[in-house]
Amino acid sequence: TTSTAPSIDEEVIQQSDGSMIIDGSANLRDLNKMFGWELDTEDARTFNGLILEHLEEIPDEGTVCEIDGLLITILE
Repeated sequence: TTSTAPSIDEEVIQQSDGSMIIDGSANLRDLNKMFGWELDTEDARTFNGLILEHLEEIPDEGTVCEIDGLLITILE
Protein backbone atom coordinates (compact mmCIF):
# COMPACT_ATOMS: atom_id res chain seq x y z
CA THR A 1 0.00 0.00 0.00
CA THR A 2 1.20 3.50 -0.73
CA SER A 3 0.66 6.31 1.74
CA THR A 4 -0.58 9.68 0.54
CA ALA A 5 0.88 11.44 3.59
CA PRO A 6 3.89 13.59 2.70
CA SER A 7 7.26 12.36 3.95
CA ILE A 8 9.09 14.32 6.62
CA ASP A 9 11.49 15.51 3.90
CA GLU A 10 8.58 17.25 2.18
CA GLU A 11 7.30 18.75 5.43
CA VAL A 12 10.57 20.44 6.44
CA ILE A 13 12.14 23.10 4.20
CA GLN A 14 15.59 24.32 5.25
CA GLN A 15 16.07 28.05 4.69
CA SER A 16 19.38 29.71 3.77
CA ASP A 17 19.41 31.66 7.06
CA GLY A 18 19.40 28.42 9.06
CA SER A 19 15.72 28.57 9.94
CA MET A 20 13.22 25.94 8.81
CA ILE A 21 9.67 26.00 7.52
CA ILE A 22 7.87 23.04 9.10
CA ASP A 23 4.43 21.93 7.95
CA GLY A 24 1.93 21.76 10.81
CA SER A 25 1.10 18.16 9.92
CA ALA A 26 4.71 17.00 10.46
CA ASN A 27 4.93 14.11 12.93
CA LEU A 28 6.66 15.07 16.20
CA ARG A 29 8.46 11.73 16.53
CA ASP A 30 9.87 12.16 13.02
CA LEU A 31 11.02 15.70 13.84
CA ASN A 32 12.61 14.53 17.08
CA LYS A 33 14.47 11.78 15.21
CA MET A 34 15.54 14.05 12.36
CA PHE A 35 16.90 16.87 14.54
CA GLY A 36 17.68 15.15 17.84
CA TRP A 37 14.97 17.20 19.55
CA GLU A 38 13.00 16.05 22.57
CA LEU A 39 9.63 17.62 21.85
CA ASP A 40 6.84 16.21 24.03
CA THR A 41 4.87 13.60 22.08
CA GLU A 42 2.57 12.68 24.98
CA ASP A 43 -0.24 15.17 24.29
CA ALA A 44 0.32 15.90 20.60
CA ARG A 45 1.33 13.86 17.56
CA THR A 46 1.93 16.69 15.09
CA PHE A 47 3.86 19.96 15.12
CA ASN A 48 0.56 21.80 14.80
CA GLY A 49 -0.85 19.89 17.77
CA LEU A 50 2.19 20.78 19.88
CA ILE A 51 1.73 24.48 19.10
CA LEU A 52 -2.02 24.37 19.84
CA GLU A 53 -1.35 22.53 23.11
CA HIS A 54 1.23 25.17 24.10
CA LEU A 55 -0.80 28.25 23.15
CA GLU A 56 -4.23 26.81 24.03
CA GLU A 57 -5.71 28.64 21.03
CA ILE A 58 -5.40 28.80 17.27
CA PRO A 59 -2.59 31.30 16.64
CA ASP A 60 -2.81 34.21 14.25
CA GLU A 61 -0.32 34.59 11.43
CA GLY A 62 2.85 36.19 12.78
CA THR A 63 2.43 34.80 16.31
CA VAL A 64 5.80 33.95 17.87
CA CYS A 65 6.24 31.45 20.69
CA GLU A 66 9.02 29.40 22.22
CA ILE A 67 8.62 25.69 22.90
CA ASP A 68 11.51 23.70 24.40
CA GLY A 69 14.00 26.31 23.28
CA LEU A 70 12.68 26.45 19.70
CA LEU A 71 11.58 29.88 18.52
CA ILE A 72 8.47 29.32 16.39
CA THR A 73 6.82 31.89 14.13
CA ILE A 74 3.41 31.07 12.67
CA LEU A 75 3.51 31.76 8.92
CA GLU A 76 -0.08 30.81 8.08
